[in-house]
Amino acid sequence: MCEVLQHFSVVTYNWVCILLCVFPVETLA
Repeated sequence: MCEVLQHFSVVTYNWVCILLCVFPVETLA
């Protein structure tokens, strides 16, 4: 998933990817 977000080459998606990778479920829960 992170690879797809990084493909956008956008700073916003970059830090969002990090957050999703750190708290993938806790953010949604």
